Amino acid sequence: MERIYDELFFTKAKDWEYEKEWRMLNEEGDVELPLPGDISAIIFGLNMHETERKKIKNIFSDEQEIIYLQTIKVKNKFELEIIGAE
Repeated sequence: MERIYDELFFTKAKDWEYEKEWRMLNEEGDVELPLPGDISAIIFGLNMHETERKKIKNIFSDEQEIIYLQTIKVKNKFELEIIGAE
């Protein structure tokens, strides 16, 4: 079961390897965790609810250097685009 869990949440497509992203999950929610390095940007997923985005921004509110981005669908294409988030 753990293998399926890891593959579901932590496997990344080869096309996106250049991103050097971290993926972190925390079942407790809204809790700050130690990170393996500095965060330069956070990309919110396509279907991420606004309340969850606010929680993440709240956790990192003391970090002035983080850029927040949003994933959106490209109209009339099978593509995603990453844009600046408010």
